[in-house]
Parts: sequence; C-alpha cells; structure tokens
Amino acid sequence: MRESKSDSEQHVRAWPGLTFVGIGLAVLVWVIDSVLSALLSGKPGVALQVVSPDRAHLWPRLLAAGTLVVLGVWADVALARREHRLQLLQRSQQHYQSLFEDCPAALVAWDCQYRVCNWNEADERLFGWSREEALGQNFLDLLCSGDERLRLEAASSALLGGDACSEGMSVNVTRKGGEGILCEWHSKALRDDKGQIVGAVSLVVDVTRRRQDEIRLTQHRQRLEVRVKRQNEELDAVREKLIRRERLAVLGQIIGTVSHELRNPLATIRNSFFSIAQRVRGKGLGVDEAVDRAQRSITRCDKIIQDLLDYVRVPKLALGPTQIDEWLSKLLDEQQLPKSIELVRKLASGSTVLADRELLRRCVTNVIKNALEAMTGEGSPAPRSARQGSEGHRLTVETRVSGDNVQIRITDTGPGMSLEEAEKFFEPLVSTKSFGIGLGLSMAKQIMERHRGGVKVESEPGKGATVILWLPKQRRGTSSAKAENTDRRR
Repeated sequence: MRESKSDSEQHVRAWPGLTFVGIGLAVLVWVIDSVLSALLSGKPGVALQVVSPDRAHLWPRLLAAGTLVVLGVWADVALARREHRLQLLQRSQQHYQSLFEDCPAALVAWDCQYRVCNWNEADERLFGWSREEALGQNFLDLLCSGDERLRLEAASSALLGGDACSEGMSVNVTRKGGEGILCEWHSKALRDDKGQIVGAVSLVVDVTRRRQDEIRLTQHRQRLEVRVKRQNEELDAVREKLIRRERLAVLGQIIGTVSHELRNPLATIRNSFFSIAQRVRGKGLGVDEAVDRAQRSITRCDKIIQDLLDYVRVPKLALGPTQIDEWLSKLLDEQQLPKSIELVRKLASGSTVLADRELLRRCVTNVIKNALEAMTGEGSPAPRSARQGSEGHRLTVETRVSGDNVQIRITDTGPGMSLEEAEKFFEPLVSTKSFGIGLGLSMAKQIMERHRGGVKVESEPGKGATVILWLPKQRRGTSSAKAENTDRRR
C-alpha cells in the first residue's frame, strides 16, 4: 500500500512536465503533417497557408514548438530531482524520529518559547508524563519549580542566546507523582538552514543514585580516614609505651646494682654526720642548721633509692579481707596534715575488699602526700612569692560503691592541672616538683592494677583534682589464695 501510494504521488508530481512535452510534440506533429500533406498534393503554397496565414510565422512557431519540448523535458528532470531530494529528506526525518524515539536516554526537544516539541519513551519513564501530556507544554513549568526553575531557565536562555552548549548542569526535577530526582542536563542548540537558532535538544540523565553512592562513598572514606588516624595514634601510643618499657627494663636491671653501690657510701655519710652532729650541736659554732640540712638531704636520697627498688621489685601480694572504711579511718588518723588544711572524711561504703594492706597503705599515702604538696606548694619550681598559700584548703577522703567496685576518692582544692598534665599524671619518672623522681603515683597505679583495680584522675585548672582508686568488692566464696593465684597469672 505504501509503495503504490508513493508511485501515484510521483506520477501526479511529474504531470506538469509531461504536459509541456505533450503539447510541444502535438504542435510539432501538426506542423510537420500539414507541410508534408501540402507537398505531396503538389501545392506548397497551400502548405504555407495551412501553417500560417501570413506565411512569415512558420519558423517562429516551429521554434516555439521545439522550445515547449525542451521546457517539458527540463521540467520533468527538475521535478525528478526535487522528488529525489524530498525522498532523502523524508528518510532523514524518519531516521531522526526513529533514533529519537528509540533512544534509551531521555531526550527533550524544545523551541525558543521552551515548549516541548518532541518527547520519547525514556522521558515518559523518567518524568512520568506521557507524550500527549508533554507536547506543547513549557518544560520548565512541567519539570521544575522555585530556584531550580530559575537556574534552568537562565541556562536555557543563555543557550538560545548563542552559547555553544550547556554541559552537565545538575537540577532537581519533580516527577509527575511529586517525587524529586536529581538530573544532569546536557543541551545543544538546534539551527535552521540559515543558521538561526530555532530551539534545542536536551539529554537528561538521572544521577540520583549516583549522587547517593558518591555521598555514601565520601562518608565511608571519611570514616576510614578517622579509623586510620585513630589506629595510627594507637600505634604511636603503643610504640611510645614499648620504648618506655624498654627504658624501664634497662633501668630495672641497673637499679639493683646502683642502689647497692649508693647505699653503702650513703650509710657511711649518714653515720659520719651523726657523729659530727653530736660533737658540734649546741657548741655555738653556727653549723647546726647546715648539719640538719645535710641530714635531711641524706634521708631524701635514701628515700629515692628505696622508691626505685620498690618500683622494680614485684613482691608477692599478701591479700586479706579488709573492711575499707575502718582501715582507711585508721590510716587517716596516722597522717600529719598542716593545721591550715581541713580533713573531711566521708567513709560510708560499708564494703570489704581483698587487699595487701601494706601496699595499699603505701598507695593511698603517696596520693595524699601528692595532694598536700599541691595545696601547700611544697616542691613547686615556682618562686615562693608566686606559690599559692595553704590557707582555706580542704582535703576530702571519700569511699563509695560503684557497681562491683569500691572507690577511694581523694580530692584536694589545689591549683588543678590541664588535660595534658592529667594524661601524664601516673607516668613514671615524670614530676613537676623541684625534688623527687616522679615514682610515687606511678607506684600507686602499679599497686592498684595488681589488685585487679585501677586509678584515674579528674581535674581542671584552678578547680583542684580528684584521684579515684578502685578495688573489686570481695564476693562470697572468694578467698585470698584464689586472689593470689590470679595475681600470679597477671
């Protein structure tokens, strides 16, 4: 049917050329036939009269007839060429329409008034609007609103104004059902045969899932970066800890020998000064204060040596049931506090723990001693005039139950410390005092860990500090022998 229709249209379109040819040939045949008939009858004058009354127009008429034949042939050739071009154009249009409709990507063709001129099946799937609903509609009003519409309109207006193309513009589009999606618009201007812009075609890509994947990938990368950073920090901390342990191990190996070598001459010096003190004290020589100062320094050196030995030695725990409130009350009675510092007791845990009383005594005493020095400024490297006085200070010792643990909380009203200082509070060989080697609090931490407990400090600059020691409560059926076996495994 389609072939027969095109054949009939081709014959109709060729009819003007055939008409010219037919008329020209008819006139030419009539002239030739008339002349031949007159010649055959022996009357040439009659032939001329038949052709033309005035005989002078014979050749012009013959020329006109020939011209009509030529025009007919030329018109027929021109019409054939035109028909061929129309067929090529029609095939091109059909090919373009087929590509547009069958394209798997969403393509929107629109004119200079932003009206939809063409709409394919991918548009229907992406936006939800059918071809019949979209054609002739303003695609800006159909797909966008608010600021997104203004952005897309500005880009489209620039494209119609002569910009080469609009590449990769991200726009939030609203589908027919109200669902919002993120699309990338790639637009190209369309021109007529004179080069004038008559509209544009836009390739629209849904990038909603891709953008969501990018966001998830970015978040995952950030989490990985945080994790890697944290692991690097942990590795650095472990590395520093290992280096510190290696140094302490080496220190422990030489402390025994060095302490023995120092104690012998130190004992000789102490005995010598004792003899000298007995001889010169009260004789008015003016050396009594110097002798006392030397004896105090000897005692301090002896204590440093003892602290070093206690730190590197790991004596066996002598655990026993200890009523913590009663034991701590007796320990506080033995402490000699400055008169200007008030002691507040809050011993109300009512709990019993398994503890080595001598080691625990040393631990609590070291913490109390550190708190008193913080409040009185003793051992501070600051000038005496800049030290904080001890007037109005208070030392609070409290016991409380926290879950399965019993806490001993020792709070002072000293100058407090920064977060950086608090992190190094229990590290060995770290001290802010002008004397001592910084092992007292480190020994306290070691003792509490051997008791399956722990220690921490809470402090802010200018608000004092609280050292919290905790021990596990004694459970029914837990014996000191079992606890000693646990410590031995540790």
